[in-house]
Amino acid sequence: MAADRVIVVLAAVIERDGHLLVTRRLAGTHLSGLWEFPGGKCEPGETHEACLARELTEELGVLSSIGEEIMTVEHTYPDRTVRLHFRRCQIAHEP
Repeated sequence: MAADRVIVVLAAVIERDGHLLVTRRLAGTHLSGLWEFPGGKCEPGETHEACLARELTEELGVLSSIGEEIMTVEHTYPDRTVRLHFRRCQIAHEP
């Protein structure tokens, strides 16, 4: 059952001067070529803040400040449920 397998994903909403930072999914990955907010899967025992800080460093090479949660959305698939948390973030410099 999908509810038995919940995958927690964090997405960074980074706004600067009225623009949002989005990244393009790499070729050869699930949904490649589509646009998304930077972020990723939360590791077991990892806080949401630690997850997003790690993902932003890995994906963009930036230090970040993780802010409040904006919203949470769940999508249920046949084999899993994905719980996506959107958090406001700031980055220290350009990626």
